Amino acid sequence: MTMSSMNEEYTVAWICALPEGLDVVRALLDKVHPPHHQPREDRNAYLLGTIGPHNVVVTCLPVGQGGIASTATVAESLARTFPAARLSLLVGIGGGVPDPRDKRKDIRLGDVVVSVPGDEFGAVVQYDFGKYLVDNDSSRFVHRGQLDSPPTKLLSHVNMLNSLIRGRWSRGAGVKENELQRELESLGEQYAYPSNFPDRLFCSQYPRTHDYLSCGCDTGEYKRPERASFLPVIHEGTIASGDAKMADGTTRDRVNQEYRNAIFCFDTEAAGLMNSLPCLVVRGISNYADAHGNDGWRLRAIATASSYAKALILQIPAESQTELSRNRFLQWLSPIDHAKQQRDYIEMHHRGTGAWLLQSLEFTCWCENGEQILFCPGIPGAGKSVLFSTIVRHLQREFIEQDHAVGLAYFYLSHQSDQLRSARELLASLLMQLLLTNPGSIHRCEALQRQHRERQYPSLDDILDALNEVIPGHSRVFFLIDALDQYHDSHRENCLDLLHAIIEINQQHENLSILVTSRPRQSIEDHLGFNCLKLEISASDTDIRKYLGDKLAVRPRCLRGNVLQEEVINRIAAIANGMFLLAKLYIQPLHAALSPNAIREILKQLPAGYDQTYTAAMERIKAQSSWPTARQVLAWIVYSKRPLTPLEVQYALAEPYFESDSLPDIADLIDTCHGLVAIYREDENEVVGFVHASAREYLDTRRDLFDYAHEMIAITCMNYLSTATEPSVLYDYASSHWGEHAQLAMRTDGTGDLAVVMNDFLTSSVRSIPDHLL
Repeated sequence: MTMSSMNEEYTVAWICALPEGLDVVRALLDKVHPPHHQPREDRNAYLLGTIGPHNVVVTCLPVGQGGIASTATVAESLARTFPAARLSLLVGIGGGVPDPRDKRKDIRLGDVVVSVPGDEFGAVVQYDFGKYLVDNDSSRFVHRGQLDSPPTKLLSHVNMLNSLIRGRWSRGAGVKENELQRELESLGEQYAYPSNFPDRLFCSQYPRTHDYLSCGCDTGEYKRPERASFLPVIHEGTIASGDAKMADGTTRDRVNQEYRNAIFCFDTEAAGLMNSLPCLVVRGISNYADAHGNDGWRLRAIATASSYAKALILQIPAESQTELSRNRFLQWLSPIDHAKQQRDYIEMHHRGTGAWLLQSLEFTCWCENGEQILFCPGIPGAGKSVLFSTIVRHLQREFIEQDHAVGLAYFYLSHQSDQLRSARELLASLLMQLLLTNPGSIHRCEALQRQHRERQYPSLDDILDALNEVIPGHSRVFFLIDALDQYHDSHRENCLDLLHAIIEINQQHENLSILVTSRPRQSIEDHLGFNCLKLEISASDTDIRKYLGDKLAVRPRCLRGNVLQEEVINRIAAIANGMFLLAKLYIQPLHAALSPNAIREILKQLPAGYDQTYTAAMERIKAQSSWPTARQVLAWIVYSKRPLTPLEVQYALAEPYFESDSLPDIADLIDTCHGLVAIYREDENEVVGFVHASAREYLDTRRDLFDYAHEMIAITCMNYLSTATEPSVLYDYASSHWGEHAQLAMRTDGTGDLAVVMNDFLTSSVRSIPDHLL
């Protein structure tokens, strides 16, 4: 067994937010293992061991480098080095958000808050990621974006463990089978209940005037009944995460109200983890996120959170060797997770739109009859990918949930993916999804499993043979492919291989139905055959009007009049011409209007068509004071050699310091681009890309806007490599691509700075760049 394969034996990841947490988890491990193989670029330090039947990898956030960005870097490195660690926990302390009027939120110091999604908000929210909208004479905060949920397996066992804890504690605090109590007692006196530090909760407006022990704030203190036991209570709810520590009661309560009293705890790390390494967040309450800080509860809070985390891990049965082998096989077959892209697109869907497609005769016929292909062409910006996501959701609800023998597999060949794969890899993704939903079919893939054991990679014919074996084991199978034109235009030969393959499969199986979306491409339609059904996708006038009406309902008062609102809707619907994207872009300039006449003037000047719309958008971007920043953001997206993550974009614009305290907010960076840029998913990562492929196509023709872009990127990369003391977020990109950008920059007349920077960089690299950067 190789050292890297030994890393695959670790299925649980435990991330400590504080160094003291590492001391506690070391004491809680049943056994400590020696260090294993670690890639050179992974700068994390790991502690390995076992808890019950589980192999656990433990790491801690770097001292003095807390916050969302640092946490994301640690998580990404851990996920690469220990790919089988799919059950992850972030364990540390947090500031509680009690509500004396609500028994559900009777949160005390030493209690534990576990991140569990609620009815309205997720398990973790980034409370400083949003925007204020003006509503009549007041403003309201609107949460933006959605973080991943904790793994379902962990959430299921949270419910089970908390039920057991409630039942055992109700029988008395001395019951020794209580895992949490047993672990707490094993840690020693320094982690015991700190009786010399009273648990005091003050009203949010009451200032701190003394130190905690001699605090004279009695008049502002809430009187709460004493508990019968010193044992912690476990609370389930939403954790609010941000870069700055919450230490003000008034701000705490305001943010909590913006989330409709759903916040149970504040921290400064969780948001950095959820999209890089979805995890369960466990927080011991050491303060109340107000000015009355209390370090006396720090160790107790770490101990209660850590003891709960171990008790939870002990509740989870270990995966059998069969399950481990199956999961490794599926990961080897295809690592692509299209479910995350599905979630992102379905969130873009505007409620109440798109029903026409699901009710159409062509779609209904396709659903009811196997061995059919439905081709759905649509012009750019018609909303094909969003409607595709509604089809996926419809099939999941109407077929998969009703009959587990139905198989569904899909993938998005979206514009933000510059690494389009071969036909073999795309078909392998479809096969993996079928096997994931119906594990009983894996025995039909004996030849592929043998190749996996022998570390061989399957051919296209191998994948087709496996699909032909697996498909008959389902009552119905749906294959869906979005944006095939993106693949066709970039990889024509591979696309033809894919088309031939899916047609061949479709002809062999009466229970298989295939759906393809694309921009109008006659060559694609010809290859699909004359017998395929065809349904053209175009945003209906009704859907566009519904979208505009809902969006205008939350704008400033000058847009509230029924007559003016109808005027705006009529004008935009008329020139949008079946393109949802144009309707969205047309709303952007209305934000700055302060009067009905200003709105009417904007309506007169609205351009028709993409080129004119993007030109107008760029003129607005250039007119703002933040144009230099927007220009950098757009240049990095247009000219980078691969899609960049939000953190990479932030670090790229943090020059010259390249440190977490210098990072610009990603939401602010995106806002400077006036709707042209958004965050998307690509495989396991979030990436920053254009809102639509047509935006990139437009900017590709406007290179005059980005003079010296390659020079700027090359200089940024070299400056980063020269100043970075250890590899972090931008290291991979800078070390891999600085030379390419420098070479491209030298083909054009640059500013002259490139030669100077390159000379300094190459000269200093011999004598001063750290070993890990050479």
